[in-house]
Amino acid sequence: MMRGLFFRCLPLAAVLLATGGEQVRAAGLPLTLTLVMEQSTCDLSLKTPATLTFPGVGVAMLGPQAGHVTYAGEKNVTLNLANCAGSARDGAMPAVQISGNNPLSGNSTLFRDYTSAAEGGVGFGLRQVLAGGQPGAYLASGSYVDAATATGLDAQDQDMHFLVDMLYDPAGGQVTSGMLQANIRFQFAYH
Repeated sequence: MMRGLFFRCLPLAAVLLATGGEQVRAAGLPLTLTLVMEQSTCDLSLKTPATLTFPGVGVAMLGPQAGHVTYAGEKNVTLNLANCAGSARDGAMPAVQISGNNPLSGNSTLFRDYTSAAEGGVGFGLRQVLAGGQPGAYLASGSYVDAATATGLDAQDQDMHFLVDMLYDPAGGQVTSGMLQANIRFQFAYH
């Protein structure tokens, strides 16, 4: 019985001696441990398709006034916040931050990508649909939509509703035909 144990240990002892096992014992073998502590946040997901297509609009239909382009219609967007327990941070309001490209310096609420072929003062607008069902003011890139009832509390698991439409700003320059595109990002953040 002892003899079998001796032979099983012999190969391990031979490996330790061949790899400098005596030096490892004398110097010690360091072990470094790391761990990133993260603030709990919410899981965000879209309940609507990630790509929305609007009907075509003739350049001549824009008219002289700035604002919502009725001919393009509106699209509803639903953002779901889930697993928000533990998202509270002292002195901070949990929120969803809106961001996207905004190349018109005078209109921060008009979203459009730089790759859009249509030029001029056209883009997309985003508004939060408020509790009464009415859309709020147009949101600019960098805007926050609060996800809790007060600062320092957990965000609430909920659906946030938004309305997307086409906007026209004559001050943005002559509008040309072509594809109009925008990417709007929703990100959990604190303010």
